[in-house]
Amino acid sequence: MLSFVREKKFLTVVAAIFVAGFFIYPLLNATALLVTKNIVDRETNSVSQGLMEDRAYALDQVKDIIDSGTISAYLAAGDRDNTLAVLNAEAQKRGLSTMTAVDKNGVAIARIPNLGVYGDFAAQTEEWGRAAAAGIAVTAIGPGRTYPLIMLAAAPIVSSGTVVGAIYGGYRFDDAYARSIRNKYLTGTGAQVLFYTMGDGRIGDSFNDPTDKTAVAGYFNQGSDWIQHGHTDETLSLDGKDYFVRNVVLRDPNAPYAIEGGMLIFFPTSNFAWYEIVIAGLGLGLFTFFVAWHLVVSHEGEITRRKYRIWIVALGILTFVAASYAEQYALQRNIPLIERPHYAIYNSTLSFVPDSDLVDLAHEQRISVNVITGGEAVNAFEAVVHFDPSLVRVTEIETTNSICGPEFFIERSIDNTKGEVNVTCAIPTPGFTGQDGTIADLLVQPLHAGSFSLNFSTGTQVLANDGLGTDVLRTVTDGNYQVGSIIMATSSGGTPVVSLFSPSHSNSERWYNLKDVQIFLTSVPGSIYHYTLDQDPVASLSLNDPSSSETTSSSVALHINNDGVYYFHVAAQKDSIIGPTTNFKIQIDTTPPAAPQIAMSQATVKKGDVVRFDLNSSDSESGLQSNYYVKIDNSIFFPALPDLDIPFVDSGSHTVTVRVFDNAGNYSDSEITVQVGS
Repeated sequence: MLSFVREKKFLTVVAAIFVAGFFIYPLLNATALLVTKNIVDRETNSVSQGLMEDRAYALDQVKDIIDSGTISAYLAAGDRDNTLAVLNAEAQKRGLSTMTAVDKNGVAIARIPNLGVYGDFAAQTEEWGRAAAAGIAVTAIGPGRTYPLIMLAAAPIVSSGTVVGAIYGGYRFDDAYARSIRNKYLTGTGAQVLFYTMGDGRIGDSFNDPTDKTAVAGYFNQGSDWIQHGHTDETLSLDGKDYFVRNVVLRDPNAPYAIEGGMLIFFPTSNFAWYEIVIAGLGLGLFTFFVAWHLVVSHEGEITRRKYRIWIVALGILTFVAASYAEQYALQRNIPLIERPHYAIYNSTLSFVPDSDLVDLAHEQRISVNVITGGEAVNAFEAVVHFDPSLVRVTEIETTNSICGPEFFIERSIDNTKGEVNVTCAIPTPGFTGQDGTIADLLVQPLHAGSFSLNFSTGTQVLANDGLGTDVLRTVTDGNYQVGSIIMATSSGGTPVVSLFSPSHSNSERWYNLKDVQIFLTSVPGSIYHYTLDQDPVASLSLNDPSSSETTSSSVALHINNDGVYYFHVAAQKDSIIGPTTNFKIQIDTTPPAAPQIAMSQATVKKGDVVRFDLNSSDSESGLQSNYYVKIDNSIFFPALPDLDIPFVDSGSHTVTVRVFDNAGNYSDSEITVQVGS
């Protein structure tokens, strides 16, 4: 009878352990994850609060500079050199990474760190600029003139109740600021910070190791789901370290047309994994111990011998160890690796910086030709740029800031008759392994009020440092610039030509996947603006035109229902005379491209075999970007050409997903399965 009781109670203990494993362990695991999330929430809130403090600090510093009166005096005198000197000194003293001084006409006359970039209407083209011009001090997050995403404070300079200028100051979301955030607000955690924008992918990070920087730049590219879909709270493995990654969106609610960006915070799992292991393991072990003790030792006092107590304690410890290892396995399984793909990537881009602006006719403009490599080493560049020589003249090609040494420039030619610039240079092995750099600066002089474009043409290429001269250029971004004038060009009746800028669709050479259009017009006191939107490239508005609308406001909001190329036409009326018409092109494509068609050499292969893929798609409006994005299983999307070879080194069933973008940023996905035998 006693043996039966013991056997029954033993089976009851075993059943209790199974119950604990199936029901109690998941509950404990959820509790452990909740503890982890609370730790991450606390650290994330610390960083978010730190960003708010940095914004407040920047505003205090800008106001303090204005109150000192030093820059104000130079601005009033039009002394650019001394304004720049003071601006640079103040930025260094106060720890600000970007500053701009704007004069009474709303024109930037000095800017750091880009010392040669000035002469643009910053008071019209930026959200903070328009606020400061209206006499309001603000802080905001948005696109900078020379950097994809910045956090800035802007304050007006007021004299006798009139705004006579402004100072902007703040931080670029670059490597230096990422390190600053890590050191100030994540001290002792070992966490890392990465900044990104929707259009650029990674723009700055705090990683110190060059290999890690290259890996994250390739992983968090434009096609990444972390960028496109805001993935968050997942574990990734980088160079043998596992990180729990939190995605924090950086978008200013007061700047609806700012470039959307974000911040990824990498928390080493070693900081809190033991919480999960101890909670899950200790909880399950104690549960087993107390159940067993109650059923076997203390129940009705039937069995009290010491050997059963020892056996039960051992059982509890064994359960603790087993649960701890199970939790460690749960933490380790299915973790994507941040590593290079098993095929060549094509991730370099070329663009003009800035790629759009509203500039003053009186000022020569410095426009950079920049490369973003996105992870691959490159060693040769050729940029062929076309422009309309009747609208703009290129006066010089500067190479002081170039990543190519002066002795490695093969060609630097300007043809202002043909309207063509050619810049070709090389870098010795190992090539350029940084994330982004300037190839050359173009000094351009607008010739007329209106607009001009800079376009990359046939022959433009970026070559990889692979010994084969592989062209790894993924896409280019052409530039378009509106030209205004402080001394406005006038018609015979004395009515000013209207200059405009669109924060939502700033570059007429680009396609946008946004149907809501915002346009700001130069303020002409006492004028009525006549405007219309159609698909006619050139129009001449007249008084009492039934197709046009009227407004006295300096801004116009439009909603365009259908995709296509449109033109906004506007003219100012003063008294009974209407001035010349300004025409502005808007390109809209909100329709995704056709889902990629995937052809492959074989669907069933042996381990180690190479599968050849042929990718194809189409887009009827903006056209396709030249590359595709490919991911295998639970990895990340990496850029690739339409024809690619992928070796499969692990047996089993593998899913290959292909993503294609059009030139407006819309995308479509397709997937296919490859079976790999042993």
